Amino acid sequence: MTINCKNCGTLLHGKHCFHCGQKIIRPEDKRLRHLVTEFFHHFTHLDGKFLGTLKRILITPGKVTRDISEGITVPHFKLSALFLIGTIIYYLLPSQMVVSTPANESFEKQVTQDEYRVWKHNFAANKSRSKNITMEALGSRYDERQHSYGKLLVLLFLPMLIPVLWVISKLVKKFNPDNIFTAYDLGVASLEVNSIILYGFYLIPGICIWLATSVYGSETVAAVGIIVFVSVLIFLLFSFFKRAYELAWWQALICLTLLVFAYVYVMHLYGLISFFVFL
Repeated sequence: MTINCKNCGTLLHGKHCFHCGQKIIRPEDKRLRHLVTEFFHHFTHLDGKFLGTLKRILITPGKVTRDISEGITVPHFKLSALFLIGTIIYYLLPSQMVVSTPANESFEKQVTQDEYRVWKHNFAANKSRSKNITMEALGSRYDERQHSYGKLLVLLFLPMLIPVLWVISKLVKKFNPDNIFTAYDLGVASLEVNSIILYGFYLIPGICIWLATSVYGSETVAAVGIIVFVSVLIFLLFSFFKRAYELAWWQALICLTLLVFAYVYVMHLYGLISFFVFL
């Protein structure tokens, strides 16, 4: 007896439709036992892929991008989902666990210690007068909005870094003419770079430094922790360029330098945008 796919009508050969991927639903598949078994299968499969890919981007950075550019995708969790999950975790973390950067500093630090403190203080003073509220109330409102919504703006780093990686890819072509990345590959590279920074600088270090300062209660511990994790992050990004683009160490170092300068600039731009939006 021939069976046709219930979704697209294609003649079926096997358990799945070769045309649309629809699975044949058998009577036993509609039992509660099958639903529970399928749930645990997909959960453990997802968990294993997620942790495996996270481990790869932090231990062998660049491998996922290299594999995907060569068509190897099955072993890896989707980088877009990996970055999104990290963003959600970052959003849910309390402010004490978040590494302080120009992109997420408190109102007080932004108007007293930031590189653009004079401009920000004047802008805030004008806002205070126009809204007829005190600077203290304005600062409290900004800190609350920044904590509640500002972390989601980390998603802006994705489109902001793609032009930087495009420039780097042009440089890579001069170093290695055989290594040609498509626009899709650049998007994948941007996702991996941002995921490395998100997990390797904002999430894991933030939690570790918070735990260390909770135990020892010293600002020196936090400063040392930042130096250590920044050094590790720089090494991870260096390894990313070396492995993903198959470059010599000095070529990877040039690409790393360009990325670091661009990222610092983007971070300050992000800080200005968030200050303007949430004030």
